[in-house]
Amino acid sequence: MKIIIPGGETLEIDHIVSDYNGTIALDGRLIEGVAELMGKLAEEVTIHVITADTFGSVERELQGVPVSYTRSAQRSRTGLRQSM
Repeated sequence: MKIIIPGGETLEIDHIVSDYNGTIALDGRLIEGVAELMGKLAEEVTIHVITADTFGSVERELQGVPVSYTRSAQRSRTGLRQSM
C-alpha cells in the first residue's frame, strides 16, 4: 500500500499491527463491519493482531478474517515487540 503525502515522502506500507480489544473489538467481540474492512485491507497489506485474549474469543472472532494473531499474555511487551 502506498500513501502519498503531498509535499512529503511516499510511504510504502507492507504490514499493519493492531491491538484487539478496545481497537477492533469490544468486550472480546469483533466490532461490526471490521471483518469486512480488514478483508479489503488485507488485499494490500499483511495484518497482525496482538491480544491478551482476555475473553478467550479471538480465535472464534477472527475465524475467516485474513489476519494473523498473537496472544501476548505470557510475554512482556518488550519481548513481544522484539519478536515482531
